[in-house]
Parts: sequence; C-alpha cells; structure tokens
Amino acid sequence: MKRELLMLLCMAAFIMGMNSCGVKGNEAAVEEQQEQEEVFYKGADISWITEMESKSEKLYNAAGEEREGTALMKELGMNAVRLRVWVDPSKHGNWCNKEDLLVKCKRAAALDMEIMIDFHYSDYWADPNHQNIPEAWKNHSYEEMKQDVAAHTKDVLTLLKNNQINPKWVQVGNETSDGFLWPVGKASENPEQYAGLFKAGYDAAKEVFPETIVIVHLDNGFDQEMYDWNLDILKNNGAKWDMIGLSVYPYWAMQNKQVNANETIARSLANIQHLYEKYGSESIIVETGTEVTDPEKGRREMSRIVQRAMNQSKGHCKGVFYWEPECRPTHYKLGAFDEEGRPTAIMEAFTPKLYTKRVAQFAILCWDINKTTENWAKFLGVETPKIVTTDSWEATHAYYRGKPCHAQIYQSFFNFENIQFELISPMDDTPSVWLEYLKKNGEGLHHIAFTCKDMKQTLKNLAEDGMPVVAGGDYTNGRYSYIDSEGKLTMMLELLEND
Repeated sequence: MKRELLMLLCMAAFIMGMNSCGVKGNEAAVEEQQEQEEVFYKGADISWITEMESKSEKLYNAAGEEREGTALMKELGMNAVRLRVWVDPSKHGNWCNKEDLLVKCKRAAALDMEIMIDFHYSDYWADPNHQNIPEAWKNHSYEEMKQDVAAHTKDVLTLLKNNQINPKWVQVGNETSDGFLWPVGKASENPEQYAGLFKAGYDAAKEVFPETIVIVHLDNGFDQEMYDWNLDILKNNGAKWDMIGLSVYPYWAMQNKQVNANETIARSLANIQHLYEKYGSESIIVETGTEVTDPEKGRREMSRIVQRAMNQSKGHCKGVFYWEPECRPTHYKLGAFDEEGRPTAIMEAFTPKLYTKRVAQFAILCWDINKTTENWAKFLGVETPKIVTTDSWEATHAYYRGKPCHAQIYQSFFNFENIQFELISPMDDTPSVWLEYLKKNGEGLHHIAFTCKDMKQTLKNLAEDGMPVVAGGDYTNGRYSYIDSEGKLTMMLELLEND
C-alpha cells in the first residue's frame, strides 16, 4: 500500500508539470534541478577559533579524529563562516583584529566556504547593551566619526581584497537595535546620526566590493515592532541595506521572560515574511544557538529553526548561522560541542541526510520496455520517447553489492517541467540492482532520485543512518548511487551528482 501511495504522489507532481516531453538522461535532469535550487547557507561564527588554538583547545569530529575548526565546520555540513572584526583589540590579546581576521578568512576561502564579515566598530564587544566608541575615536565629532567608519571599513576590506578574499556579506554593525557608536549613533537619541554612520559603512563596503551584500543586523528576531522602528529610521534618513540579519535565540528570549522557544521561532519566521513585504528585503539569521546541557533537546530546537528558515520562509530567509558552536560548555553555555571538543547532537541540525530539497526523478521497473513506454505515451498524450541503452562497464564502471556490474538496461525518459519520469528494463539476466528488485517486488515504482551536491558526504550520512549504498556507477559528466533504503523508506533512493 505504501508503494502505491508513493507512486500516486510522484504521478501527481509529474502530471502537474506536463509541458514537454523528450529524451534526456540523468545529466539533464540533474542540471535542471541544480539550476532551480538556490543555495541555503548553513554557517557558523567561529571567530574564537584562533584564540582557542593558542590555548591548545583541540577539536575533534564524532569519530575522535582531530580537526582544524574551519574544516570541521565544513565536515559538519556548514558552507559559510561569519567572522567578527574589532577596531583595536590590543588590550584584549589582539584577537579579532584585521590580521587575525585574515588568517581565518584564508582558511575558509581555501575550503570554498562563503564568508561574512561582522564589523563591530568597537575595540571589543558590541551588542544591544554595549556599543562603545573605539578609544581612538572617542573625542571625534559626528562628521569625523563617519570618516572613521568609512576608513576602518575600507582598510579591513582592502586587506582582504589584496589577499584574494571576497566576502559574500558585510555586516555594518553588530546587533544595532538601538544604533551603534553610542551616544553619537544611538538610534533612540540621534536617529539621523545613526543612519548617517550606517550609510558611511555601507558606502565604504560597496566601494571596495561592489557586489557584496551589506547587512543591517538587529537582535530579537521575533520583535517586529523594533525592526520596523529601526529600519524606518534608516530608510527615512537616506541609508540603504541589502539584507536584514536577525539574531534568534530562544534561550535568551525565555531568560528575559519575553517569549517561549516555539513562539520565538514562529514569530521570527513571521517577521522575516513581514520584512520582505514591507521593505522588499531578504533576511538571514546571522546568530542563533541553543543550550548545550541537553544536546538532544537542542538538536530538536535547532532543527526547527533551520528547517523552518529553509522551507517555511517562502525563500526569504537565505541562511542560518550558529554563534560559536565550537566552544566548550564551561566557556559558553550556548555552544554545540562537549567539554572534550567533540560536536554534540545539536550539530546534526546542520548535517542533513540529503544536501538537497528537490526530487529530480522517479523510476518504474518493467519487463517489456517497448510496450510500457508506448502505453505511458498514449496515456499521457505525448510523443513516444526513444528507448536507449546504458553504456558498457568500461564507460560506467558500475558496481553492485561491492563487485563490478556488467549489467546493462533499457531506458526511456519522459521529461516535464519539474520532474523526470524514467522507465527501466533489464537487458538480460545479469545480476543487478534492477533485476534483484524486479524479481523481488514485481513491476512498479523502483526509486525516487534526488540531485546531490556532495555524493561522498551524503553516502556517509545515509550509511550512518542504516541506509548503505548498494550499487552505483558513472554516466556522462556525472555519477549515480542506489541506496538500500527499502527497510526504512519502503523503496530505494537514487542519488545523482554532476561534475
């Protein structure tokens, strides 16, 4: 019954997308899905990483293998990092100055991870309760301070540019809910000056990197009224931004007796939609975290944040960044690692079993490919597609249950707007994943195929979840893998990855 239900769901998606039909193989199906799928950024602020290394605080993956922190974040499913920069932190060990920032940026760039630069415009921490003017700027006028903001922004970004670092995002200020550089740029006291200082940072960032996305970052993502107030000040005083950054911390919201965890998440997602409707601005959650003392509870909470941001924001939330997940619990209670430096279950929220949200294809097994293809073409009212055969083993390097597989199959493809429908029939009695399934289950639905961006990592994730690879091989400019998922999912999965 479950297989029949899955078949009906696939056919519903299939028929809804009927516009054209033709002969295209796996490569075309993957290309079409990859073109449609926009990257959702899963990141971490790991600005503490070099300071931790100086104290010999090592990090390990779940298997106990030592890893450099940036590389470990990528291994855990992250595709971006966020890094803060202070003006003159010489009284604080010079961590997070521009030279320290460059070290961390180089690591991320070498791993092809996107980078967000978080300007605090302070010598040390800037947040909703602290927006202290850098010591060197303290006696400067508002006009001079605009020049300071611009000069510091350009100085840091030019250093990165000269080292071939191209940040995707630049934050002008950190949690500037009541402005920054107090009291000169305090929004509740000097709203025009807050906007003027923000504009100075925005223009400076664009001067060095015209394509970078400049973010205005506020805390309490659930507080729609505060966002409207702050952003209206910027807008009404001539300042611009490209994207809105939110902090979403259910823990702190509850500690401050504002809203509970579920309400924090729900209202933050509603605010993201509101901000798009009011300002036409996309958003990104640039800070979040959950209490590490109960990792399983934290995993569930963080999964809700990531999945709702990715799937329930109508595409208006572009990513989620965890703030300092690599910290030990004794250092920071909202980290996501244990005292030994290993990731807890919380990090599983960023490590999906599949690195995709889209189905590329579904396939039906049959004994008579010619008859079945003609019947489907008549039923759908489309031209009968050409029947093709797969290449020989010399081209596909196919394997089946750990051994070379010389089986070949007949295929026909019906290509529609949002999905591909494939018919498969074994050419002979050579053992294969298709013949085994056909003999066991008879004709009908064989698999659903997903596009895959990291085949190696995805296969590892699925194997750890009790769904090992059973067969695979190459096709033109790509590769496929069949997953033994029948026990858990009542059917097989196929992964498709193009070069």
